[in-house]
Amino acid sequence: RLLKLKSDGTELVTNVQVAGDARENVRRVEEEENKRQRIEKLEAESKAAVEKFEEITKKWSQALSREIPQDLQTMLLDQKSSCDVMIDEKNKLINDFQQELKGLDDRYVKDLKKQAEDVDLMIERMDEQIKNLTKAYREELLQIEKSFVSERTELIENNRKKWQTLMQHRRDKEVEFLESRRKRVEDYEQQLDTLRVQDAEEYNMVKIKLETDVQ
Repeated sequence: RLLKLKSDGTELVTNVQVAGDARENVRRVEEEENKRQRIEKLEAESKAAVEKFEEITKKWSQALSREIPQDLQTMLLDQKSSCDVMIDEKNKLINDFQQELKGLDDRYVKDLKKQAEDVDLMIERMDEQIKNLTKAYREELLQIEKSFVSERTELIENNRKKWQTLMQHRRDKEVEFLESRRKRVEDYEQQLDTLRVQDAEEYNMVKIKLETDVQ
């Protein structure tokens, strides 16, 4: 039971860690992909800007060769428009990167919040696991104590019975010995009584004989 509780509790905590690691792996993959796309955009924009700048530079030479003011004004307006387009493209790229950066910041805050929630969940599950294990340990310890008390009681009872058996056997032996000794004493007393009677009879016979002889 304890092993299962440990296994289940560890699995609950590990599930949170695995989910967090999976999200982190996805985030890293997406970040690498976004980084690659940003580099491609920067390289493409840089190449386009160089080409546009070279085109504008060439047109400046053409503008300087214009002798008619209207043509020169038209060229200048075209150049200004081209420069505005370049600036707009750069501003758009900057704005895209700023939006992406804002998205990354928002995601970072969201990830931090999710990580905090994961940590809270892990702590909650670990606390629950500790509570369950503590309860299980106490129950098992109580069961061990009950088993120990039962075995101790049984052992004491068995020893008590053995002691009683030994004491009873000893008492029986003592009674048997005393009874045997009593019988021997009675036999000795009976033999002594018999001898005394015989001696008395012999004494009387001798006495009568002596008295007869004297007469």
